[in-house]
Amino acid sequence: MNPAVLLLALFLGHGLGLSPAPALGADRVDFETPPNHGGFWSFAYSPNDRWVAGGTGIVTITITTDGSSSTSGGELIVWDAKTGAVIKNFGEHGETVDFVAFSADGKTLVSASSYRIDNTPHGPPLVRVWDLRRSKLLREITPSGCAFLKPQLTTDGKSLVWVCHSQDTVPKGEVRKPGKIEVWDVKRGKTRWSHDKVSASCFAISPDGKTIIADYTDRDAEGKRLSRGLIAWNLATGDDRWRVEFNNSGYYPPKKIIFLPAGGTFLTVNKKEITRWAVADGSRGDRFSLDWKSTPNEVAVDSAGKKIVITAFMGKELGVWRLSDGKRLSKMTFEFPETIKDVCFSSNLTLVAGDVPGENDRFGLTPPGIIAIDCN
Repeated sequence: MNPAVLLLALFLGHGLGLSPAPALGADRVDFETPPNHGGFWSFAYSPNDRWVAGGTGIVTITITTDGSSSTSGGELIVWDAKTGAVIKNFGEHGETVDFVAFSADGKTLVSASSYRIDNTPHGPPLVRVWDLRRSKLLREITPSGCAFLKPQLTTDGKSLVWVCHSQDTVPKGEVRKPGKIEVWDVKRGKTRWSHDKVSASCFAISPDGKTIIADYTDRDAEGKRLSRGLIAWNLATGDDRWRVEFNNSGYYPPKKIIFLPAGGTFLTVNKKEITRWAVADGSRGDRFSLDWKSTPNEVAVDSAGKKIVITAFMGKELGVWRLSDGKRLSKMTFEFPETIKDVCFSSNLTLVAGDVPGENDRFGLTPPGIIAIDCN
């Protein structure tokens, strides 16, 4: 057996339940990086916090002597979260890997070239599903359009939710048409259902995999907004469960939606406040104001459902709040270019991994890695 495959299998064999995050203190763990890549675009912690998966971008290398060129990068990589060593490089996608996710049991890894970052002409989007124990490609999925929101995987790894553009390119002067939501059966590689004319800026999947909640905007033929709110779909069938309109309600539309681990409650997050909602009927609960003015970028809740972490758009700030009373527990600020960019979090929100501040390597680049979250 390939030593890298054996090492990955040994890691997976240590048990798949949640375990304490590695004790790193204030030290940064630098991730080993491949020789040629176009940056890093997505990261995900494994359920047991022992390893981190990430995707790289494509880079074109031109030979100056004859003008020939070749592409490199677009790889799926798994690192040891304690040492930063590469456990397994799954090879190249052929395009930038801008989405990675583990199933809740840690047995399956999904990677995608969704083109949500790049609006230039390109090939069709591609999703790959991997058996981690055997380091084997199980299947490939080709969604109908390029994603404009980060895809999401149900916790059991059986379904993938993909929100895509209705058109990959928009003629100058025209407004992009509403998109489409697709739910894919990961095992069969086929769509369960899809809806056209979906205008969503964020969505989330319930922990039990039964409900998708998204924001929505209805517009007329000229693009004028008619209504805006939240919608819940039955993930198995695509049927509407409920809708809640925001119009004239004094509520700010969400930038992020996230479920609490127990599953009966979800949160909406914007740059002003966090609000609780009931999954069953969309009834609104309590809310508290955020003492910052930045648009949320990455959001995560700890495994106990007691804390929430938010990173700011452009990555200049990271904050942690206690959900019981809205008290802020941590405030970390960063200066450009050493900011928080594409990142993921350990299950207890003590560590942040991915594109985080650190020292430059010999090429003047900062490798991805892990730093501790300063939290009271």
